[in-house]
Amino acid sequence: MIDFSLNPEQLELREEIIDFSRVHLNEDVDGRDERSEFKMELWKKCGEIKLQGLGVPQALGGRGLDPVSMVVALEALGYASRDSGFNFSLAAHLLACVMPIYEFGNEEQRKEWLPSLCNGEGMATNAMTELTSGSNVYKMATSVYKEDDTYTLNGLKSYCSNGPISDTVLTYGMTDPRKGAFGGISCFVLFEKLHNYEKTPAEHKLGLRTCQMGMIEMKDTRVEQKYMLGKPGAGTVIFNRSMEWERICLGALHLGDMDHLLEMTIDFAKKREIGTQGTVGSVQAVTHRLAELKTELESARLMTLKAAWMLKEGKSVIQIAAMAKNAVSCLYKKCCLELAQIWGGASFRGRHDLERSLRHSIGATVYSGTTEVQNNIIASTLGLK
Repeated sequence: MIDFSLNPEQLELREEIIDFSRVHLNEDVDGRDERSEFKMELWKKCGEIKLQGLGVPQALGGRGLDPVSMVVALEALGYASRDSGFNFSLAAHLLACVMPIYEFGNEEQRKEWLPSLCNGEGMATNAMTELTSGSNVYKMATSVYKEDDTYTLNGLKSYCSNGPISDTVLTYGMTDPRKGAFGGISCFVLFEKLHNYEKTPAEHKLGLRTCQMGMIEMKDTRVEQKYMLGKPGAGTVIFNRSMEWERICLGALHLGDMDHLLEMTIDFAKKREIGTQGTVGSVQAVTHRLAELKTELESARLMTLKAAWMLKEGKSVIQIAAMAKNAVSCLYKKCCLELAQIWGGASFRGRHDLERSLRHSIGATVYSGTTEVQNNIIASTLGLK
């Protein structure tokens, strides 16, 4: 018999992060969102309980959680922390930067780089996408020239979450154009205090505003061999793996937020009277909509947990990671839109949880690979071109 319940450690973890988030992360959420302000003191506070290193072993400075427990933790964060931009910053740092360093780094790199990335002292950004390539991330213009044991990088990377305020960059460049995507792309870890690259100021965004996003530009940036992550030509493998982590675990933030929004809306529907007709919650058109959203939410959660379990067991997650990503991200937009209809004008005004989440949800079907990209991946696993 399959046990779908959380174990005592996971239940305790969930309560710990909910309590922590409510106490430390929710002050002036509306103001921070409107100012697009990232609070570094909150980042350091999260580092005290190693949220930035959830999946890294304790010996290397993390919490040593397996992928299922990581989903539980991030779902709790999405549920209780009302700053979705901050939550996204943390998840992008953890899933697209920290986990690749842990999985592909050598022993020396792990020991030197991971502790500060897990305890809130450091912050990393993933620099892969380029303005000229879009979703075809492997068709990159970033060039890499090797001389002896030193590489020289030239290129401009866009959509770098945490970029403007990061001190560590996980980036990719073309080391062998003849081999192309598979075998021709390599991964490098750059440090602001050691390498000469440039960061642009934060860009204004529709949602996730407190997550600082900008560009990273490398102009004859010289990098020694010891800052290459993995073997030469392993960049595509490393990036694909980081996207599997994101597609499975990042959606947990959205699941937690949808739990919060649904609970909030049910409470509103029970209390909001509509003239002499009773409450909003007495209208079948509303109750059926809420029932259907709850059903879809639980379905998306089960798929996410299954994907995390497969990741934990070392099974191939190419297909299910893409399916889980689509299921959660598409539902997130749908859920916010339908709940906004139930709230009516109340959620159309600013400084409302649903108004913020609706803006945040627009990006969910774009980052970590668009819905169309995920469908291409799923189709390919079915033997379709």
